[in-house]
Amino acid sequence: MHAAVLASARTRGGEAAFTVVEDDADGEPGGLQLGRTWSGAADALLGAAMALGAPGLPTPEEAALLTAPWRLLTGGVR
Repeated sequence: MHAAVLASARTRGGEAAFTVVEDDADGEPGGLQLGRTWSGAADALLGAAMALGAPGLPTPEEAALLTAPWRLLTGGVR
């Protein structure tokens, strides 16, 4: 799922779909990461995929939380 969002971001958003992250104080390397809009899309898709793809894994309450961003973005479409 994440790879599909990355590919879509590259194709549709180009460089503007990404932000540059500097190395942090703990020495963790920086690099490119998805920008805010694309990161939100990835989060919504991954949450919905987890809840809908493995319906027995999360509790109904967890599934509702995981699918909330997807339902918000799609108008409730499953």
